Amino acid sequence: MPPAAVEAAAAGMTQLLDAPLWPLGTDALVGVMDRLQVLRRQAEAVQLRLLREIEARGVPAEQGARNVKDWLRGRYRCTGSQAHADAAAASATDPERGELAELGAALAAGQIPRAHLDVAVRVMARIPRVLAEGRRAEVA
Repeated sequence: MPPAAVEAAAAGMTQLLDAPLWPLGTDALVGVMDRLQVLRRQAEAVQLRLLREIEARGVPAEQGARNVKDWLRGRYRCTGSQAHADAAAASATDPERGELAELGAALAAGQIPRAHLDVAVRVMARIPRVLAEGRRAEVA
């Protein structure tokens, strides 16, 4: 993921924040809103991907945090519950090992909101581990 892509996205967001909305017709206004919803979901999928890599590299420990949740709370000033949700969603959507890899792919495609994924993560956490993996997949 080249840093230039992130800078281009940031520049695009600045342009959108500064652009007047009054010249847009209703269809264009709604079309921009629709596209931004997809982009928001894709950005959240990228964030989860980055978080998996940050954890895999041991960045939280290198920077003095006990775990990735504490690192998120300290670095981004998010709540404990948000840090927990982010860490759980990142793990669950791992394309190779995550129980909800398919939902991760749907988030990356902009097809589902992050809230949908978070509900699935919480439900899967409540299913007893003694159930066979095949049965857990049926419930997901």
